[in-house]
Amino acid sequence: MKRLSGMFRKKPSVYAEAFNFSRELPDAKKVLILAAHPDDETLGCAGVISLHKKTGAEVRSFVMADGAKVHYEGIEDIKELRKKEAMAAGEILGIDKIYFLDIPDMELERYKDKAHAEVYAFINEYSPDLVYAPSPLDFHPDHRVASDIAMEIVRKGIRIAFYEIYAPIRFNMLIDITGVMPLKEKAISLYNSSLLGKPFHFVRAMKGLNAYRGFLADVVEEERYYEAFFVIDERWGKGKLIQWLTYSL
Repeated sequence: MKRLSGMFRKKPSVYAEAFNFSRELPDAKKVLILAAHPDDETLGCAGVISLHKKTGAEVRSFVMADGAKVHYEGIEDIKELRKKEAMAAGEILGIDKIYFLDIPDMELERYKDKAHAEVYAFINEYSPDLVYAPSPLDFHPDHRVASDIAMEIVRKGIRIAFYEIYAPIRFNMLIDITGVMPLKEKAISLYNSSLLGKPFHFVRAMKGLNAYRGFLADVVEEERYYEAFFVIDERWGKGKLIQWLTYSL
């Protein structure tokens, strides 16, 4: 099968790093998904959640903010409804258990110490092999706080894989989720109130992102879908992180 990388053989110095990434699902028996809000885990990494479950891994999710500031007409208790949606989506994906910290929506920065302490306590109890967390490049402030907390978790010798939602990230792991894309679509569709009654819009957007990520994969005729991640196993300082994410710009 012809590989896309062959298109760039004449310019290895320019393109070599772009193709330096893993295509293998990390080996892990215990997986933790850090989510700033209900729905983050599904939008960002539902595919790998499903794939980890197929390997027999235990997967738990830890949701930090309550998501109560979403305004959806006719819903009085959006916080509880979003929890129910998260539980339903988690059942589709095979998530074994979901924990809700219930920090006020859009205020993770204010309650960062509390979130940090609770996450650490949970990790000490669960002892995950691998943690997925929102990208440090995401524009949502709660997502960036969750990313900062994950940057500290890596000090414990735990691998961190940052996932994409609202902004693409430079990645070093690309996972083919084509076979489980229908599960991701179904799980997203269950977040009706979380996604303002328009989950179909988010299905389309995530499918578009996941299809686009196949740009650096093998050239095939059928459409395939990929989730991209930035994986680290040691703490990166801010300078090193910015340098790597921006290709040393």
